Amino acid sequence: MLPPGAANAGFFSLWHPEVMLLVIIIGVTYRQVAGPVRSRFDNASAVPARRQWAMYCSLFTLCLAVGTPLPILADQFLLTAHMIQFVLLAMVLPPLFLIGLPDWLVESVLKLSYLKSVIKFLTKPGVALIMFTVVFSIFQLPNLLETTLKYNGLYIVDEYLMMLASIFLWWPVYSPSKSTPGIRRSLT
Repeated sequence: MLPPGAANAGFFSLWHPEVMLLVIIIGVTYRQVAGPVRSRFDNASAVPARRQWAMYCSLFTLCLAVGTPLPILADQFLLTAHMIQFVLLAMVLPPLFLIGLPDWLVESVLKLSYLKSVIKFLTKPGVALIMFTVVFSIFQLPNLLETTLKYNGLYIVDEYLMMLASIFLWWPVYSPSKSTPGIRRSLT
């Protein structure tokens, strides 16, 4: 049951069709790239079903974390809801997303030399940990947290920055790329 202030909110305040549309677009695009469009990529092998399920679960997690009434509960009523949203965006979604990415897709994006060097730097374990810690810590400062809760646009920036920093944080563990290997690949 929603708190009284949230219960009176309109449909677009509680449910975010723009997030659901984004998730659908990403899901359909992923399905096309992993399926019929795959032949256009170099060395593109079939994407195993478990990897596809991981990607779709990451998209479901995104929808759950920012497309449902959870954000309004997190914004205005419950610290618990805020922390559940944070855990979904920082600890559940990134590993699933990285597991779902086929290596041949990542390698084709990393062919851009400037992007590859930036990704290599940002996914070094120490750099990724520091970046995640800074992003998390800055947005948890009481005054900034209060400001993000007042201005929805800033709160959205907070959510997506946290998600991006989390992807870099998880990259060394679940690297989808041979040119920027994760911890397991670099140890073997």
